[in-house]
Amino acid sequence: MLNRRFMYMPASQNNTAPSVGKIALYFLTIAAAAVGITINNVGYMKKLPKNIVELADKNAGLNKINKYENIVEGLKKHVLYPSMAILKKKEETLNPRKLKSGIILTGDSPEELQKLTDALIEHAQKLEIPVKTIKGKTKAERAKWIYKNVKSANNHYKNTGAPTIINLEDLSKIAELQINKSKISKVENFISGINRKDYPGIIWVSWTDKSKSVPCFYNNLPVSIFKLSV
Repeated sequence: MLNRRFMYMPASQNNTAPSVGKIALYFLTIAAAAVGITINNVGYMKKLPKNIVELADKNAGLNKINKYENIVEGLKKHVLYPSMAILKKKEETLNPRKLKSGIILTGDSPEELQKLTDALIEHAQKLEIPVKTIKGKTKAERAKWIYKNVKSANNHYKNTGAPTIINLEDLSKIAELQINKSKISKVENFISGINRKDYPGIIWVSWTDKSKSVPCFYNNLPVSIFKLSV
């Protein structure tokens, strides 16, 4: 009888399993793909189109303003776009260092300043951005309104995440306007304290035809001052 012996000979590792290098390359590829997807998703989430502040109605809001093109664009950039970014929960699209807490429109014509302010407020309302417009005849009444409504807007932001544009109208009806002031009034100090840290989600807007009397301390604040010029 033919005696046959069988010997078990294990196959070499190269023939039965991927190399350590191939395994590492596989997992690195998977990881890179995951990171790529994450980056793409984050990038997508951060995008908020600039035209989010535009209105289709050419006879509404800032669309009615045929002059002051640079100022109109500035108001969209520093007031409407940040407000929409907050409203749409896209605050990651904003650069905190470039955010403005206040806007002052200056010029020689109260009528033109009021017209531009009204157009901005209408534009904001059309975009469904909450707006509060100051009331009161005396400085004391207006100051009281400011304290109450800024705090109310702050609470509204904390509870809902919705921003508020505070329309202060004529700045000279709130406090005395002087370039160099030895003492800043209580209400001016309060307005100056509105910022990203203490009162997030609030942007105030005002105007004055006393262009040469705007207090210089506003230059040290996140406040933009626009002068009307054709």
